[in-house]
Amino acid sequence: MTKKQIYELVRMTHPTAPIAEINIWINTAMDDMLRFSGYNKVNTTITSIASTLSYALDSTYIDISEVKIGADVLSRIVGDVNVGEEDGLEQDRYYYWLFDNKIYLVKGGDTTSYVEADLSVIVTATKKEADVTLSVELPTDYPACFYEGIIAKVTSSLFGRGSGMNLKAMSFFDEKYRYAKKMLRKDAFIRKNSSNRTIVQYSY
Repeated sequence: MTKKQIYELVRMTHPTAPIAEINIWINTAMDDMLRFSGYNKVNTTITSIASTLSYALDSTYIDISEVKIGADVLSRIVGDVNVGEEDGLEQDRYYYWLFDNKIYLVKGGDTTSYVEADLSVIVTATKKEADVTLSVELPTDYPACFYEGIIAKVTSSLFGRGSGMNLKAMSFFDEKYRYAKKMLRKDAFIRKNSSNRTIVQYSY
């Protein structure tokens, strides 16, 4: 489905919606559906450096789903980070947290916080699609439910704004959006996608 077709379908219910606003909601929906579904997963390897806590990540990553060192899946630290002898983390276990497009790697119970040098850290991430603009088109090789979800998300969001708010219509299209997300995740799970996109199987 093309960007122009989505504009036309959205404008059946919102004939005066600005293209710039529609594009914002298209991009929001694309990011959310990719995070949820398992599409566009990439693995990147970081080699740890002595006395180094943080490592830059690709700016196109919108989600980190797993970090591994060898067979060890690292636990993520969320919230205030204060790593040291009294942090309550297990000694000799590796942990990570994310901040400002960087990944921080630490070892629990170690006052220096650093992991050893020359470790291969495998980061599994979701890579975003290029944002749709007046000059940038939608990708065209996703299953139909991907585009159906985008239309539902844009339509729902437009029903939820301003003096023309329509909660009943918004709820209807929100449900259609949730269903499309589930179908996209199912498509990834059973690997019916015929494109070259990297997908990961989820249990659900």
